[in-house]
Amino acid sequence: MQRVKTNEVVDGPGPSEKVATITTSGGIEQVVLHSSALDSSNYMEIGFLGYKEDLALIELPRESASGKWRVWVNKSELAA
Repeated sequence: MQRVKTNEVVDGPGPSEKVATITTSGGIEQVVLHSSALDSSNYMEIGFLGYKEDLALIELPRESASGKWRVWVNKSELAA
């Protein structure tokens, strides 16, 4: 599974949840997810869908706060 870098991770609404923010081509997105979806370096597990120039289309593990499931991120935001 692919991973994307998160910028900020804070405790979420539930006991085992976290709120993670990621940088997308359209701005910042917040995602509430189970803490097991993050690794020790705070990279979030995502579904990879494809590339378009310097961008990657990814699928988030849960719907973002703005209602998005799929977002474009810079390739540099993905784990190597």
